[in-house]
Amino acid sequence: MHKEHLKKIAPGVDVLMLSATPIPRSLSLSISGIRDFSVLQTPPQRRLPVITVVRSWAEDLLKNAVLREKNRGGQVFFVHNRIHDIQDRAVMLKRLFPKFNIAVAHSRMSEALLEKTMMQFSLGQIDILICTTIVESGLDIPMANTLIVDDAHELGLAQMYQLRGRVGRREEQAYAFLFYPEDVKLTVEASERLEAIAQLDELGAGYQLAQRDLQIRGAGDLIGVSQHGNATRVGYQKYCDLLAEEIAKIKGGAKAHVELEIGFPASIPGNYLPQENLRVTLYRRLLKADSAPEVVSLYEETRDRFGKMPQGLKFLFNIALIRAIAPDLNITKILIGRDECIFQGIPDGEWRNLKLPSMWMRRLDGFLGPGGFVGTAAISGAFQQKTDVHLVE
Repeated sequence: MHKEHLKKIAPGVDVLMLSATPIPRSLSLSISGIRDFSVLQTPPQRRLPVITVVRSWAEDLLKNAVLREKNRGGQVFFVHNRIHDIQDRAVMLKRLFPKFNIAVAHSRMSEALLEKTMMQFSLGQIDILICTTIVESGLDIPMANTLIVDDAHELGLAQMYQLRGRVGRREEQAYAFLFYPEDVKLTVEASERLEAIAQLDELGAGYQLAQRDLQIRGAGDLIGVSQHGNATRVGYQKYCDLLAEEIAKIKGGAKAHVELEIGFPASIPGNYLPQENLRVTLYRRLLKADSAPEVVSLYEETRDRFGKMPQGLKFLFNIALIRAIAPDLNITKILIGRDECIFQGIPDGEWRNLKLPSMWMRRLDGFLGPGGFVGTAAISGAFQQKTDVHLVE
């Protein structure tokens, strides 16, 4: 809301936003083309990724992590994000490490005491700082290179990433331990967040992590300041497709809408691509390909990587090519059934000059011909001749 207020004060001023993990709404606005964005991916020289461990609470692992850091002359952040029982954690740590200097920092402390505590920690006089997420941004303590987070399942993905950024800010190897209680049943979203922070531990992973956050929480509302909202009702991919269409219309580059209906199931055969993740990726790329050269390029890449295509997959590529070319031929509707194919266009459109086999019947508003794979291949072949773009056998 503060950012929106600043933009209202000076609406003509260009705004540059910097974020390690942009919120879902901001990232969605960038990906969809409403905002321009750039990604900085080059880390500082000799910077090492933070080794990240996500698991249920383990006191032995906690002790080993703290002792290893202390033995190399370092300091430890211990994050417990509940002020009402943070002193209980302090008692527990003093029991485990009676010889260490342990201090507490949170937002309800007096300003003078909080400043004194942080100054002592920055000077190396405190071994373990027990704190809330008050430390998640802006701190640079070179000697603090082990982070321990208690009840990590209650934190957001961007929060965990920001906290992990408090360690490993020099050339020393840093460690982050994210614990959750043994007896708690994690929600689906909490499990996805913890899995994401564990997997994305390489340098410069902020953009990929923000994308994962976008998938988990939803894209939010285009108008207003809501970070997550209506996109989840229609699905993120459909939301982005609708948004892209509207943006293209505003910019004047929108293609004419073509209604495409397929009357029977079609899929990528599992014996051709056994790995489910590869099939899902190929489906997504086929759906996103909106020009004939993109479809041809993906076709050639797929054939080169996985070999000669089965008829079912060739059908999907023909559909993708038809969908990409149809607007340029002034075609408005395509119906593909098992027994017959029909496509219709605007009067005197480019579709009238298509060269289809003799079994196809010309009508006032389009063509009627055989259905299934054969009919689809015939339409695709006629389109390819018209545009000089070819799916080579």
